[in-house]
Amino acid sequence: MRVLPLRPAHVATAAATVPTAAALLAAVALLLPAPLAAQSGTTTAASSPAAVTTSVGKDPKRVLTLADYGPWSRITSTALSPDGRWLTYTYDPNDGDATLHVRRLSDTLTYRVPVGSGAQFSDDSRFVAYFVEPGEKEAAKLRKARKPVPRAAMLLDLATGERDSIPNAASVTFAAGGRWIAVKRARTDTASTARGADVILRDLSAGSATSLHIGAVGDLAFNAPAENTPSTLFAYTVDAANDAGNGVYLIELSSGRTTPLKTGAETFDGLAWNDAGSALAVLHGSAPEGQEHRANALLVVKGLDKGEPSRVEAVASDVPAGLVLSENASPRFTGNGEQVIVGLRAQQASEKKADEPVADVDVWHWKDPEIQSVQKVRASRDRRYTYAAVVDVADGDLRRLANDTLRSVTFTQPGDYAVARDELPYELTVQWGGGTADYYAVRTATGERSLIVRGVSRQMGTSPDGRWFLYLKDRQVIAHDLRSGNKVNLTEVAGVDFVDVEDDHPYELPVYGVEGWTADGRSVLLNHQFDVWQVPLAAGGKAVNLTRGIGDSAQIRFSLVRTDRPAGRRGGGDSEGDRGIDMRSPITFAAYGEWTKESGYWMREPNGRLRPIIYEDAMIGSLAKAEHDDRVVFTRQTFEEFPDVWTAPRIESMETGVRVTDANPQIDAFAWGTRVLVDYTNSKGERLQGTLALPANYEPGKQYPMLVYFYEKVSNRHHQFSMPV
Repeated sequence: MRVLPLRPAHVATAAATVPTAAALLAAVALLLPAPLAAQSGTTTAASSPAAVTTSVGKDPKRVLTLADYGPWSRITSTALSPDGRWLTYTYDPNDGDATLHVRRLSDTLTYRVPVGSGAQFSDDSRFVAYFVEPGEKEAAKLRKARKPVPRAAMLLDLATGERDSIPNAASVTFAAGGRWIAVKRARTDTASTARGADVILRDLSAGSATSLHIGAVGDLAFNAPAENTPSTLFAYTVDAANDAGNGVYLIELSSGRTTPLKTGAETFDGLAWNDAGSALAVLHGSAPEGQEHRANALLVVKGLDKGEPSRVEAVASDVPAGLVLSENASPRFTGNGEQVIVGLRAQQASEKKADEPVADVDVWHWKDPEIQSVQKVRASRDRRYTYAAVVDVADGDLRRLANDTLRSVTFTQPGDYAVARDELPYELTVQWGGGTADYYAVRTATGERSLIVRGVSRQMGTSPDGRWFLYLKDRQVIAHDLRSGNKVNLTEVAGVDFVDVEDDHPYELPVYGVEGWTADGRSVLLNHQFDVWQVPLAAGGKAVNLTRGIGDSAQIRFSLVRTDRPAGRRGGGDSEGDRGIDMRSPITFAAYGEWTKESGYWMREPNGRLRPIIYEDAMIGSLAKAEHDDRVVFTRQTFEEFPDVWTAPRIESMETGVRVTDANPQIDAFAWGTRVLVDYTNSKGERLQGTLALPANYEPGKQYPMLVYFYEKVSNRHHQFSMPV
């Protein structure tokens, strides 16, 4: 079956995720000399260079030189407002300062901000906040003079166009719902060990006149009671010089009332809210005399949403002997809110300052699991390592889950189970690729452990509901039920080999990919070489080829696109906040033609119908959707066409999208090359493909110097624009 591309002349295209290529299918990139200058150009599919027709000697455009490189800009920091009406993006040139743009998509109204960065929208899309600082040359002068580089936070009211500036800003945080904003200013007393700095808390519905100034703030956080529900509470810690006024405080946003939850002459940090916005956790403590590390306690305050707070605390006596609760691991609530995840580390005596120089000697033993050079590289990480533990929110009981054998513990999204990894039996084994380990299921409520599998080098995460753990063993994809201990062989259920046979590395080959889990918790989506399969987790179920075999028959690589998550991230394992894929709604696939280099997006309807939305002889990508609207943005590029940003009212209308940006209009002044595809067969009889770059004004039959590059697969970049750098 041959899927014909859609090529209306007015099209603004969409995007395909280019799959990882295998070293076995080596491709050839042939780069020609000066007129091309290693730049970009459009792509024309052809079987050989002789098929290309050009206008010989008639192109009045000039050749790009090194002196022309400076103004060429990349587009960075692209983001849609939640309501889909505004777009932020930055032009970042090779030479000079970046310019932030805030554009209204219904017309051409654009706010241009020289040296602007870090733009973020309020939840209600009424405001956008960003930073402004001196240009590159001025900043360099200030640094040379050992002076601070000032940075101001700017607040732009998108309804009125009014702007407000808060100087000397370090961070900006919007509350859920968009009504409140907290701007933390840069520290002025850099000599002090205290982390505190001034914070401006502002009610945006009342204008700049309604602002609260709070001094010496360490950490801060708004609560988020539920999805699409405004913040009601603001918590912060005070970390002042000489510990004056240190503590954790709570502001009720509706009344402005401030309540100290705990104060004392110690350090408070690691502030965290639970998902419901009703409970708060914070570490507090100080280092005992003669000891190196703080002996922290964990304070959990519950019932804050009802105005009836109750406190639970895990204190030093609850911590195993020789260990302390460490600030190196910020506390966080499990998804179900029943525990707080913390980190433990060994306490040690403070180092005494020696009058004599300290010897700098590295001693390595042949039985060490890691060679000395690796130990040096990992020394900083190892110094900050903590053993995972949980504290029960109900009663403050603390349970250590990690130890010297099971050092790595990964929590499922709900948090009722965790997966622990034991690498010790395999540390002295020479391994290529991912390290081999034994895996255990850990019930966080009791600390009880049970073996999942031994000797696995490929694990693929857990399901959003926290029930299933996925791994590869002997080329079989296995789903392990963390609750019951039952296993399902998904390779047998589907009757499909999901292992990436194109990968030629000398280790156990990985699978093509895990696209995600269904919202009902009944199946997982796995990649084959070209198609995407939905494989049931229950015995007796039947696997479904979601892309209907079109991928295999037409040699199109399909991959799932998640527009319900930030930046349209693909796939999913145990990503925080992932609710799974709703198979009752249309789902979107990125598509890439293995041999044609066409790309675009296809949509699968709930009834199983699969159709192309846009599929062209170009590289179309970076699809993202507004959080509360159907508006999408994407990029389109070829060897000759820069990847500007395009937009459409919805995914289904991408074919008639419009271009929003024009980052490099100067491209029209230069002579550009072209690329053609070259199909060939190697000495083993394998079909391969190269991409041949031809200079501007190429003359068929004329001999040219040629550069040949081959390593792994690069023909999948046939349509990639090459920035002048």
